[in-house]
Amino acid sequence: MCAIILGFLLFTFTHSLSAQNSSKKIKIRVQEKALSVVLKNLNEAYDISFSYNEAVLQNCEVSLRATFKKPEKAIQHLLKKARCKLSYKMVDGVFIIYEKAPLSNPVIDNTNTSGQFKGQVLDRVSGETLPFAAIQINDRGLTTDQNGRFVFIPKDSSKLNIKISHLGYYTLDTICTLNKYHYLQLSPKVIGLKTFEINAEQLLLDNQLIQLNAGLNKLNHQVATFLPGNSDNSLFNLLRLQPGVLATGEENKDYIVWGSYSGQTEVVFDGITLFNTNSFYDDLGTVNPLVIKDIEVHKGGYNVDIGDRVGGFVNITSKDGDKENNFFKINANNQTINGMGNLATAKNGVVQMSMRTTHYNLLSWEKFQKKRNLESSARLTDTYLKYSKTTRKGDNYSVSLLVNLTAHNELVENKNDNTDYDLGLSQIAMQNGASFFYGKKWHKGGFSNFQLSYSNLYKNSNNNSLRDYNGDGNSVWYDYYGYDDAAIKTNISEFAAKLDHYFPTTTIHRLQAGISAIYNQVNFININSNKNFKNKQKEVNRLNIYIKDNINLYNFLTIEPGVKLSIPSNTTKPYVQPRVNAVINAHKNFKLNAAYGWYSQLIVQNIYLDSQENSIPFWDITDDEDLPVLHGQHYLAGFVFQKKNFLFKTEAYHKTIHNLTRYKINSSSYYSFVGDARTSGLDFYAEQSIGKQKFWLAYTLSKTEERFDYLDSFGESYSPAPHDQLHEIKGAALFNFNPYYFSINYVHGSGIPNTSLGDFVKIKKTIPYSRLDIAFLYQFKIKKTALESGASITNLLNHYNVRYNNFSITKDSKVVYAQASPFTPTIFMNVTF
Repeated sequence: MCAIILGFLLFTFTHSLSAQNSSKKIKIRVQEKALSVVLKNLNEAYDISFSYNEAVLQNCEVSLRATFKKPEKAIQHLLKKARCKLSYKMVDGVFIIYEKAPLSNPVIDNTNTSGQFKGQVLDRVSGETLPFAAIQINDRGLTTDQNGRFVFIPKDSSKLNIKISHLGYYTLDTICTLNKYHYLQLSPKVIGLKTFEINAEQLLLDNQLIQLNAGLNKLNHQVATFLPGNSDNSLFNLLRLQPGVLATGEENKDYIVWGSYSGQTEVVFDGITLFNTNSFYDDLGTVNPLVIKDIEVHKGGYNVDIGDRVGGFVNITSKDGDKENNFFKINANNQTINGMGNLATAKNGVVQMSMRTTHYNLLSWEKFQKKRNLESSARLTDTYLKYSKTTRKGDNYSVSLLVNLTAHNELVENKNDNTDYDLGLSQIAMQNGASFFYGKKWHKGGFSNFQLSYSNLYKNSNNNSLRDYNGDGNSVWYDYYGYDDAAIKTNISEFAAKLDHYFPTTTIHRLQAGISAIYNQVNFININSNKNFKNKQKEVNRLNIYIKDNINLYNFLTIEPGVKLSIPSNTTKPYVQPRVNAVINAHKNFKLNAAYGWYSQLIVQNIYLDSQENSIPFWDITDDEDLPVLHGQHYLAGFVFQKKNFLFKTEAYHKTIHNLTRYKINSSSYYSFVGDARTSGLDFYAEQSIGKQKFWLAYTLSKTEERFDYLDSFGESYSPAPHDQLHEIKGAALFNFNPYYFSINYVHGSGIPNTSLGDFVKIKKTIPYSRLDIAFLYQFKIKKTALESGASITNLLNHYNVRYNNFSITKDSKVVYAQASPFTPTIFMNVTF
């Protein structure tokens, strides 16, 4: 069994005194005193020896009036009365006091596992499972599944050297035996906002962990608490600071990862596909930050068990919930109120529920703009509900529900020579979904994950302009897409059933296989005078089958080959997608990695251009007849170096995308065009920890180009894509002066071309992007209530930035840009009780 106890995070007090007065009665008379103080008094008065973590016990209050004949009885009653979950052990006459879930003393299920090493990795404090944790067993490396589980079959060892790491947690290094089921517990470097534990003297969380596979970034979402920006969209606050994720233009509805186009990066939350991740501004996100546990970003080169698009993949995992404690959290800022409740139920179940809504913003940025030409409002309300349970046999299942509604209105006031005009935009979007998950561990055959999911996005957009042509104050509304009554209604839904099976890992092989059935339906309604671009309603079923292996050769080279087969119902052609990843363990401090793969995408987000060259996105289904299937190829190579508190990582990539489709419409007809795109680039990332302070720097050099027939008139085979940018540099610093925390980050981009997608107007203006953000956080406690308060300012210098591909072209070819986040202050208060 695992025998090392690592429950002492800061320091311990150990006294080895003989119990000369053990026969003396022990009197305890305390009222709401810290347990650490009580134990010190007992040591001085009765020579009782203790060992404990004072950082934990000083926050545990106890009240007790009693007399005991034996020290053990006294300690038992003290721990029972203390307002913390504690236990003790006697070792050589010393009472060792520790939390009931000690750091490295795993809970062991004595079920015989027939020569297999099975287990699950958990958070020591919350009991949360830790998905995709890295495990080193002797010389074999592997990762856990989304529920923190693993199975390993060693050659001949009855005892195994185990090292486990997870982003934001202290590494566990221990020895375990076979034929037991181990629950291995890691201690977080920063303990979240809990009633009795408020970060103490821990280091700030790591922003990124060294990963084996090329193109993979694992993000620690808890660090978002310390970053500037509205915490209601901490997902965007994190992603924008990563190399390869476009921050310029702040296109947060659909993340631009390594040159991917809109709709080509898949975002999944608890198995629910998110077709929309944000409202109009970057301070409101679809995923409630209070429920996020883990984030993985696959920028490219990912294997066959991940994703269903030709671009990137973002996987977000929610919390399992606390099965022992009930608590409530309330987060309030000058824009939203966010609440979450955790209710432990009978028989090892837990219900989590969160609700969030916007309110009148007393610090809206318009109040700080002296020269205002834009009036905007955004409203959001969402609800999240999850029930989780672990069965007696160790299986686990959960049900998740998500409803998110956003509404946005915008009015742009502009002057055009002697003509005044206003541009109006309104949009309502509803993203909802549900999922059911069941994880089964088999006695001899590894474990399986089964998931059912449903997702739906409905969006209604209206676009028009108000023109005063004669300057007489009499204005008339026109839609600036060229037609009266301009309105676009889109709807996309998805039903999916997925089964993944993980075979036991051996010293050489780790085999995984899966099958999924997916149904998609899209609806597109174009309400205007052009009836040639007809309303669309399509549906498709598809079957995906995959198999992959992780082959370990001489502990020096790891190869992960895989193949995926997609069979859609609307064509007779199957799509074979081979992929491979490789890792070379060149040295204990650095690794080389590479990846290659083919990717196919059957649901796409295409664009149609109106007569003024404005672009309107909509979802569609491919069939390789009227609409070709998207195909992509990824080529990646990387280098990672890590030594002590320094990390350096660089990646080179080249991606090609085929069968991009665009439509051009006018009052009498429409045309479709098919094109290609290519992206090449380099990512650099460096991170340094100095004491409790952390700094990182990211840089991306890239080029994204596209080729369409209607662009040939410009005399170029390839032209810059609408989101092409050559340089982007990002830096961040996190300062821990517990209980005060400061952070600052800066992003500079050389600018995107803001190029019209059509041939009527060619916008050559490139506007550099620059944004400096700062934040302050203070943590404190009032009796049993833990609090956080602070403030942040985004775009401190109020630099004028524009949003990627978010501009409008009027009938007289004037361009009106949508402004990105201006000077925006946020104040907040977080309460847990």
